[in-house]
Amino acid sequence: MVSVLCYGALLYYFFVQTRAFAFTEGEKQIKNVLLTHKAIHSFVEKVQKPEIYRLKQEGHLYSDYFSPKLLSRTYIARGIEEYFSQEREKVGLPPLYFKLAAENPRNEVNAADALERDLLRRMRSGALTKYSELVKIDGHYSLYYAIPVDKMVSSCLQCHGDPQMAPRELLEQYGETRGFHEAEGDIRALISIRLPLDDQIKAAYQIFIRLSIGTGLMLLLLFGVVSLSVIQLKRHQRIIMNQNEKLNQLATVDMLTGIYNRQGFVTIMEQELAFGNRHNLSLSLIMMDLDFFKKINDKYGHGVGDMVLTAIGKLLNEVRRASDIVSRWGGEEFVIACPHTELDGAVKLAEKIQSHLAEQSFPLGIQMTASFGVAQYHPQNTLDQFVDRADMALYRSKENGRNQICRASQDD
Repeated sequence: MVSVLCYGALLYYFFVQTRAFAFTEGEKQIKNVLLTHKAIHSFVEKVQKPEIYRLKQEGHLYSDYFSPKLLSRTYIARGIEEYFSQEREKVGLPPLYFKLAAENPRNEVNAADALERDLLRRMRSGALTKYSELVKIDGHYSLYYAIPVDKMVSSCLQCHGDPQMAPRELLEQYGETRGFHEAEGDIRALISIRLPLDDQIKAAYQIFIRLSIGTGLMLLLLFGVVSLSVIQLKRHQRIIMNQNEKLNQLATVDMLTGIYNRQGFVTIMEQELAFGNRHNLSLSLIMMDLDFFKKINDKYGHGVGDMVLTAIGKLLNEVRRASDIVSRWGGEEFVIACPHTELDGAVKLAEKIQSHLAEQSFPLGIQMTASFGVAQYHPQNTLDQFVDRADMALYRSKENGRNQICRASQDD
Protein backbone atom coordinates (compact mmCIF):
# COMPACT_ATOMS: atom_id res chain seq x y z
CA MET A 1 0.00 0.00 0.00
CA VAL A 2 2.79 2.41 0.88
CA SER A 3 4.47 1.63 -2.44
CA VAL A 4 1.23 2.36 -4.31
CA LEU A 5 0.78 5.66 -2.48
CA CYS A 6 4.40 6.63 -3.21
CA TYR A 7 3.94 5.68 -6.84
CA GLY A 8 0.71 7.71 -7.03
CA ALA A 9 2.43 10.70 -5.40
CA LEU A 10 5.26 10.46 -7.93
CA LEU A 11 2.77 10.32 -10.80
CA TYR A 12 0.96 13.40 -9.52
CA TYR A 13 4.25 15.23 -9.03
CA PHE A 14 5.39 14.40 -12.56
CA PHE A 15 2.06 15.49 -14.03
CA VAL A 16 2.13 18.86 -12.26
CA GLN A 17 5.77 19.55 -13.11
CA THR A 18 5.51 18.67 -16.79
CA ARG A 19 2.40 20.84 -17.19
CA ALA A 20 4.12 23.69 -15.36
CA PHE A 21 7.13 23.28 -17.64
CA ALA A 22 4.94 23.69 -20.74
CA PHE A 23 3.23 26.73 -19.19
CA THR A 24 6.54 28.36 -18.23
CA GLU A 25 8.01 27.88 -21.70
CA GLY A 26 4.88 29.45 -23.19
CA GLU A 27 5.23 32.46 -20.87
CA LYS A 28 8.85 32.92 -21.98
CA GLN A 29 7.79 33.04 -25.62
CA ILE A 30 5.00 35.51 -24.85
CA LYS A 31 7.39 37.75 -22.91
CA ASN A 32 9.70 37.81 -25.93
CA VAL A 33 6.76 38.88 -28.11
CA LEU A 34 5.80 41.58 -25.59
CA LEU A 35 9.35 42.92 -25.41
CA THR A 36 9.41 43.19 -29.21
CA HIS A 37 6.00 44.90 -29.13
CA LYS A 38 7.18 47.40 -26.50
CA ALA A 39 10.26 48.14 -28.59
CA ILE A 40 8.02 48.79 -31.61
CA HIS A 41 5.80 51.14 -29.56
CA SER A 42 8.83 52.97 -28.20
CA PHE A 43 10.34 53.42 -31.63
CA VAL A 44 7.09 54.75 -33.11
CA GLU A 45 6.57 57.13 -30.16
CA LYS A 46 10.17 58.30 -29.71
CA VAL A 47 11.51 58.24 -33.27
CA GLN A 48 8.91 57.83 -35.97
CA LYS A 49 6.24 60.25 -34.74
CA PRO A 50 8.67 63.07 -33.89
CA GLU A 51 10.25 62.68 -37.31
CA ILE A 52 6.85 62.93 -39.07
CA TYR A 53 5.91 65.97 -36.97
CA ARG A 54 9.28 67.54 -37.78
CA LEU A 55 8.69 67.02 -41.48
CA LYS A 56 5.28 68.66 -41.11
CA GLN A 57 6.70 71.65 -39.25
CA GLU A 58 9.41 72.14 -41.84
CA GLY A 59 6.90 71.96 -44.68
CA HIS A 60 8.12 68.70 -46.19
CA LEU A 61 4.70 67.18 -45.42
CA TYR A 62 1.42 69.02 -45.40
CA SER A 63 -0.11 69.71 -42.00
CA ASP A 64 -3.06 67.30 -42.31
CA TYR A 65 -0.90 64.38 -43.40
CA PHE A 66 -1.86 61.15 -41.64
CA SER A 67 -1.02 57.55 -42.43
CA PRO A 68 -1.65 54.74 -39.93
CA LYS A 69 1.28 52.90 -41.48
CA LEU A 70 3.61 55.54 -40.02
CA LEU A 71 1.74 57.16 -37.11
CA SER A 72 -0.50 54.49 -35.55
CA ARG A 73 1.28 52.31 -33.02
CA THR A 74 -1.70 49.94 -33.05
CA TYR A 75 -1.73 49.60 -36.84
CA ILE A 76 2.04 49.07 -37.02
CA ALA A 77 2.16 46.58 -34.13
CA ARG A 78 -0.75 44.57 -35.51
CA GLY A 79 0.84 44.44 -38.95
CA ILE A 80 4.19 43.30 -37.60
CA GLU A 81 2.55 40.60 -35.49
CA GLU A 82 0.70 39.35 -38.59
CA TYR A 83 4.01 39.05 -40.42
CA PHE A 84 5.48 37.40 -37.33
CA SER A 85 2.73 34.76 -37.38
CA GLN A 86 3.35 34.18 -41.09
CA GLU A 87 7.04 33.61 -40.39
CA ARG A 88 6.12 31.16 -37.62
CA GLU A 89 3.99 29.20 -40.07
CA LYS A 90 6.87 29.08 -42.56
CA VAL A 91 8.96 27.16 -40.01
CA GLY A 92 6.10 24.87 -39.00
CA LEU A 93 4.91 26.74 -35.92
CA PRO A 94 1.26 27.68 -35.34
CA PRO A 95 0.34 31.38 -35.66
CA LEU A 96 -0.20 33.64 -32.64
CA TYR A 97 -3.47 35.34 -31.78
CA PHE A 98 -2.54 38.97 -31.18
CA LYS A 99 -4.94 41.81 -30.51
CA LEU A 100 -4.79 45.36 -29.16
CA ALA A 101 -8.24 45.36 -27.59
CA ALA A 102 -10.01 48.65 -26.78
CA GLU A 103 -13.52 49.65 -25.71
CA ASN A 104 -13.37 52.70 -27.95
CA PRO A 105 -11.44 51.38 -30.98
CA ARG A 106 -10.92 53.34 -34.15
CA ASN A 107 -10.89 50.09 -36.13
CA GLU A 108 -13.56 47.51 -35.27
CA VAL A 109 -11.02 44.71 -35.58
CA ASN A 110 -9.63 45.98 -32.25
CA ALA A 111 -12.99 45.94 -30.42
CA ALA A 112 -12.67 44.32 -26.97
CA ASP A 113 -14.82 41.26 -26.21
CA ALA A 114 -16.57 40.72 -22.87
CA LEU A 115 -13.49 39.26 -21.13
CA GLU A 116 -11.23 41.99 -22.47
CA ARG A 117 -13.64 44.73 -21.38
CA ASP A 118 -13.69 43.27 -17.87
CA LEU A 119 -9.88 43.03 -17.79
CA LEU A 120 -9.58 46.62 -19.03
CA ARG A 121 -11.80 47.93 -16.24
CA ARG A 122 -9.81 46.03 -13.62
CA MET A 123 -6.50 47.27 -15.06
CA ARG A 124 -7.71 50.87 -15.09
CA SER A 125 -8.73 50.59 -11.44
CA GLY A 126 -5.29 49.26 -10.53
CA ALA A 127 -6.71 45.94 -9.36
CA LEU A 128 -4.89 44.01 -12.09
CA THR A 129 -1.51 44.44 -13.79
CA LYS A 130 -1.54 41.30 -15.95
CA TYR A 131 -3.71 38.27 -16.58
CA SER A 132 -2.82 34.76 -17.74
CA GLU A 133 -4.55 31.40 -17.91
CA LEU A 134 -4.40 28.10 -19.80
CA VAL A 135 -7.43 27.83 -22.10
CA LYS A 136 -8.78 25.08 -24.34
CA ILE A 137 -10.55 26.17 -27.55
CA ASP A 138 -11.90 23.65 -30.07
CA GLY A 139 -9.77 20.96 -28.46
CA HIS A 140 -6.54 22.95 -28.63
CA TYR A 141 -4.59 24.32 -25.67
CA SER A 142 -3.39 27.92 -25.63
CA LEU A 143 -1.80 30.22 -23.07
CA TYR A 144 -3.90 33.39 -22.86
CA TYR A 145 -2.01 36.48 -21.68
CA ALA A 146 -3.15 40.08 -21.33
CA ILE A 147 -1.37 43.24 -20.13
CA PRO A 148 -2.33 46.93 -20.39
CA VAL A 149 -0.65 49.13 -22.98
CA ASP A 150 1.23 52.21 -21.84
CA LYS A 151 -0.88 55.09 -20.55
CA MET A 152 -1.87 57.83 -22.96
CA VAL A 153 0.64 60.68 -23.29
CA SER A 154 0.13 64.15 -24.71
CA SER A 155 1.34 63.21 -28.19
CA CYS A 156 -1.41 60.56 -28.39
CA LEU A 157 -4.15 63.14 -27.97
CA GLN A 158 -3.64 64.63 -31.41
CA CYS A 159 -5.26 61.49 -32.82
CA HIS A 160 -7.30 60.30 -29.81
CA GLY A 161 -8.41 63.50 -28.05
CA ASP A 162 -10.76 66.08 -29.51
CA PRO A 163 -11.67 65.11 -33.11
CA GLN A 164 -11.59 68.80 -34.01
CA MET A 165 -7.82 68.72 -33.39
CA ALA A 166 -7.20 65.55 -35.42
CA PRO A 167 -5.59 65.58 -38.89
CA ARG A 168 -8.11 65.90 -41.69
CA GLU A 169 -6.87 62.74 -43.38
CA LEU A 170 -7.42 60.72 -40.20
CA LEU A 171 -11.03 61.89 -40.04
CA GLU A 172 -11.53 61.07 -43.71
CA GLN A 173 -10.32 57.52 -43.11
CA TYR A 174 -12.03 56.76 -39.80
CA GLY A 175 -14.70 59.40 -39.17
CA GLU A 176 -15.23 61.49 -36.04
CA THR A 177 -17.06 59.05 -33.76
CA ARG A 178 -14.59 56.29 -32.88
CA GLY A 179 -11.26 56.38 -31.09
CA PHE A 180 -11.59 59.93 -29.73
CA HIS A 181 -12.24 61.71 -26.40
CA GLU A 182 -9.47 59.91 -24.55
CA ALA A 183 -7.50 61.68 -21.80
CA GLU A 184 -3.85 61.82 -20.89
CA GLY A 185 -3.04 59.08 -18.37
CA ASP A 186 -5.82 56.76 -19.59
CA ILE A 187 -5.19 53.09 -20.27
CA ARG A 188 -6.83 52.94 -23.67
CA ALA A 189 -6.27 49.28 -24.56
CA LEU A 190 -4.72 46.01 -23.55
CA ILE A 191 -2.52 43.56 -25.42
CA SER A 192 -4.33 40.25 -25.78
CA ILE A 193 -2.24 37.22 -26.84
CA ARG A 194 -3.01 33.53 -27.23
CA LEU A 195 0.04 31.32 -27.74
CA PRO A 196 -0.74 27.78 -29.03
CA LEU A 197 0.63 25.25 -26.53
CA ASP A 198 -0.35 21.98 -28.20
CA ASP A 199 3.26 21.07 -29.01
CA GLN A 200 4.45 21.91 -25.50
CA ILE A 201 1.51 20.09 -23.88
CA LYS A 202 2.09 17.10 -26.15
CA ALA A 203 5.75 17.03 -25.20
CA ALA A 204 4.77 17.32 -21.53
CA TYR A 205 2.31 14.42 -21.83
CA GLN A 206 4.95 12.31 -23.59
CA ILE A 207 7.32 12.94 -20.73
CA PHE A 208 4.60 12.13 -18.21
CA ILE A 209 3.71 8.83 -19.91
CA ARG A 210 7.32 7.75 -20.18
CA LEU A 211 7.98 8.63 -16.56
CA SER A 212 4.87 6.77 -15.41
CA ILE A 213 5.77 3.58 -17.26
CA GLY A 214 9.40 3.80 -16.26
CA THR A 215 8.53 4.42 -12.61
CA GLY A 216 6.04 1.50 -12.56
CA LEU A 217 8.53 -0.93 -14.07
CA MET A 218 11.55 0.31 -12.17
CA LEU A 219 10.18 1.23 -8.75
CA LEU A 220 12.97 -0.69 -7.08
CA LEU A 221 15.51 1.16 -9.18
CA LEU A 222 14.35 4.65 -8.26
CA PHE A 223 17.68 6.26 -8.83
CA GLY A 224 17.82 4.98 -12.40
CA VAL A 225 14.28 6.18 -13.11
CA VAL A 226 15.00 9.68 -11.78
CA SER A 227 18.17 9.87 -13.85
CA LEU A 228 16.25 8.90 -16.98
CA SER A 229 13.61 11.52 -16.19
CA VAL A 230 16.21 14.25 -15.94
CA ILE A 231 17.73 13.22 -19.28
CA GLN A 232 14.34 13.27 -20.99
CA LEU A 233 13.42 16.64 -19.52
CA LYS A 234 16.69 18.16 -20.66
CA ARG A 235 16.28 16.72 -24.16
CA HIS A 236 12.84 18.24 -24.59
CA GLN A 237 14.03 21.47 -23.04
CA ARG A 238 16.78 21.65 -25.67
CA ILE A 239 14.19 21.13 -28.41
CA ILE A 240 12.09 24.01 -27.11
CA MET A 241 15.19 26.18 -26.59
CA ASN A 242 16.16 25.52 -30.22
CA GLN A 243 12.68 26.61 -31.28
CA ASN A 244 13.08 29.77 -29.22
CA GLU A 245 16.44 30.44 -30.87
CA LYS A 246 14.81 30.14 -34.29
CA LEU A 247 12.09 32.58 -33.23
CA ASN A 248 14.71 34.97 -31.90
CA GLN A 249 16.56 34.80 -35.22
CA LEU A 250 13.33 35.59 -37.08
CA ALA A 251 12.89 38.61 -34.81
CA THR A 252 16.42 39.95 -35.34
CA VAL A 253 17.42 39.03 -38.92
CA ASP A 254 16.13 40.70 -42.08
CA MET A 255 14.64 37.84 -44.10
CA LEU A 256 15.36 39.45 -47.50
CA THR A 257 19.03 40.37 -47.12
CA GLY A 258 20.13 37.97 -44.37
CA ILE A 259 21.70 40.77 -42.31
CA TYR A 260 20.43 42.17 -39.01
CA ASN A 261 17.11 43.99 -39.01
CA ARG A 262 16.58 47.12 -36.96
CA GLN A 263 15.52 45.27 -33.81
CA GLY A 264 18.55 43.00 -33.94
CA PHE A 265 20.85 45.96 -34.56
CA VAL A 266 19.41 47.96 -31.65
CA THR A 267 19.87 45.02 -29.28
CA ILE A 268 23.52 44.56 -30.23
CA MET A 269 24.25 48.29 -30.22
CA GLU A 270 22.93 48.72 -26.69
CA GLN A 271 25.50 46.13 -25.61
CA GLU A 272 28.25 47.81 -27.66
CA LEU A 273 27.49 51.22 -26.14
CA ALA A 274 27.54 49.84 -22.61
CA PHE A 275 30.86 48.05 -23.23
CA GLY A 276 32.39 51.07 -24.99
CA ASN A 277 31.38 53.44 -22.20
CA ARG A 278 32.90 51.16 -19.57
CA HIS A 279 36.20 50.86 -21.41
CA ASN A 280 36.31 54.28 -23.12
CA LEU A 281 36.39 52.77 -26.63
CA SER A 282 35.75 54.58 -29.91
CA LEU A 283 32.64 53.76 -31.91
CA SER A 284 31.41 55.18 -35.21
CA LEU A 285 28.26 54.76 -37.28
CA ILE A 286 27.56 54.90 -41.03
CA MET A 287 24.04 55.58 -42.31
CA MET A 288 23.63 54.66 -45.98
CA ASP A 289 20.63 55.34 -48.23
CA LEU A 290 20.41 54.07 -51.82
CA ASP A 291 19.88 56.96 -54.22
CA PHE A 292 16.61 57.04 -56.21
CA PHE A 293 15.75 53.45 -55.27
CA LYS A 294 12.05 54.13 -55.71
CA LYS A 295 12.65 54.58 -59.45
CA ILE A 296 13.89 51.00 -59.67
CA ASN A 297 10.73 49.65 -58.05
CA ASP A 298 8.59 51.88 -60.26
CA LYS A 299 10.40 50.92 -63.48
CA TYR A 300 11.27 47.24 -62.96
CA GLY A 301 8.96 46.14 -60.15
CA HIS A 302 9.54 45.20 -56.53
CA GLY A 303 10.99 41.80 -57.47
CA VAL A 304 13.97 43.44 -59.12
CA GLY A 305 14.16 45.94 -56.25
CA ASP A 306 14.38 43.03 -53.80
CA MET A 307 17.18 41.49 -55.88
CA VAL A 308 19.09 44.77 -55.67
CA LEU A 309 18.59 44.97 -51.88
CA THR A 310 19.78 41.37 -51.50
CA ALA A 311 22.90 42.17 -53.55
CA ILE A 312 23.54 45.27 -51.41
CA GLY A 313 23.33 43.17 -48.23
CA LYS A 314 25.82 40.68 -49.70
CA LEU A 315 28.16 43.51 -50.77
CA LEU A 316 28.12 45.08 -47.30
CA ASN A 317 28.89 41.73 -45.69
CA GLU A 318 31.85 41.26 -48.03
CA VAL A 319 33.26 44.78 -47.57
CA ARG A 320 32.80 45.11 -43.81
CA ARG A 321 35.47 44.25 -41.29
CA ALA A 322 35.03 41.30 -38.93
CA SER A 323 34.05 43.55 -36.02
CA ASP A 324 31.60 45.73 -38.00
CA ILE A 325 27.85 45.28 -37.52
CA VAL A 326 25.72 45.56 -40.66
CA SER A 327 21.95 46.06 -40.59
CA ARG A 328 19.08 46.92 -42.87
CA TRP A 329 17.59 49.93 -41.13
CA GLY A 330 14.45 50.01 -43.24
CA GLY A 331 13.46 50.12 -46.91
CA GLU A 332 16.58 51.05 -48.87
CA GLU A 333 18.43 52.40 -45.84
CA PHE A 334 21.31 50.51 -44.21
CA VAL A 335 23.46 51.15 -41.15
CA ILE A 336 26.99 49.95 -40.32
CA ALA A 337 28.38 50.19 -36.78
CA CYS A 338 32.17 50.31 -36.52
CA PRO A 339 33.43 49.38 -33.02
CA HIS A 340 36.90 50.60 -31.95
CA THR A 341 36.83 53.05 -34.88
CA GLU A 342 37.11 56.84 -34.95
CA LEU A 343 35.41 59.08 -37.47
CA ASP A 344 38.19 59.02 -40.09
CA GLY A 345 38.27 55.23 -40.11
CA ALA A 346 34.50 55.03 -40.60
CA VAL A 347 34.71 57.56 -43.46
CA LYS A 348 37.32 55.36 -45.16
CA LEU A 349 34.98 52.38 -44.86
CA ALA A 350 32.16 54.47 -46.36
CA GLU A 351 34.45 55.42 -49.24
CA LYS A 352 35.29 51.76 -49.76
CA ILE A 353 31.60 50.87 -49.89
CA GLN A 354 30.98 53.76 -52.30
CA SER A 355 33.75 52.50 -54.56
CA HIS A 356 32.45 48.92 -54.55
CA LEU A 357 28.96 50.18 -55.35
CA ALA A 358 30.29 51.96 -58.42
CA GLU A 359 31.90 48.71 -59.60
CA GLN A 360 29.01 46.42 -58.71
CA SER A 361 26.92 44.95 -61.51
CA PHE A 362 23.28 44.68 -60.49
CA PRO A 363 20.42 42.83 -62.30
CA LEU A 364 19.38 44.26 -65.69
CA GLY A 365 22.52 46.39 -65.80
CA ILE A 366 21.23 48.69 -63.06
CA GLN A 367 23.83 51.03 -61.56
CA MET A 368 23.48 52.16 -57.98
CA THR A 369 24.90 54.98 -55.90
CA ALA A 370 24.28 55.82 -52.27
CA SER A 371 24.40 58.76 -49.88
CA PHE A 372 26.24 58.38 -46.57
CA GLY A 373 26.20 60.04 -43.16
CA VAL A 374 29.01 59.22 -40.70
CA ALA A 375 29.09 60.02 -36.98
CA GLN A 376 31.39 59.22 -34.07
CA TYR A 377 29.82 58.33 -30.73
CA HIS A 378 29.79 60.93 -27.96
CA PRO A 379 29.74 59.41 -24.45
CA GLN A 380 26.73 61.55 -23.50
CA ASN A 381 24.67 60.29 -26.48
CA THR A 382 21.85 57.82 -26.23
CA LEU A 383 21.56 55.30 -29.05
CA ASP A 384 18.72 57.31 -30.60
CA GLN A 385 20.81 60.49 -30.48
CA PHE A 386 23.80 58.68 -32.00
CA VAL A 387 21.67 57.39 -34.88
CA ASP A 388 20.03 60.81 -35.34
CA ARG A 389 23.44 62.48 -35.72
CA ALA A 390 24.43 60.06 -38.47
CA ASP A 391 21.01 60.51 -40.06
CA MET A 392 21.41 64.30 -40.07
CA ALA A 393 24.75 63.90 -41.86
CA LEU A 394 23.03 61.58 -44.35
CA TYR A 395 20.37 64.21 -44.91
CA ARG A 396 23.09 66.75 -45.80
CA SER A 397 24.55 64.27 -48.29
CA LYS A 398 21.20 64.12 -50.04
CA GLU A 399 20.85 67.89 -50.02
CA ASN A 400 24.33 68.23 -51.55
CA GLY A 401 23.33 66.19 -54.58
CA ARG A 402 23.50 62.56 -53.31
CA ASN A 403 26.30 60.05 -53.86
CA GLN A 404 28.10 61.98 -51.11
CA ILE A 405 29.72 61.17 -47.77
CA CYS A 406 29.06 63.74 -45.05
CA ARG A 407 30.49 63.75 -41.54
CA ALA A 408 28.53 64.67 -38.45
CA SER A 409 30.25 67.60 -36.77
CA GLN A 410 31.32 67.45 -33.13
CA ASP A 411 28.59 69.95 -32.30
CA ASP A 412 25.75 67.87 -33.81
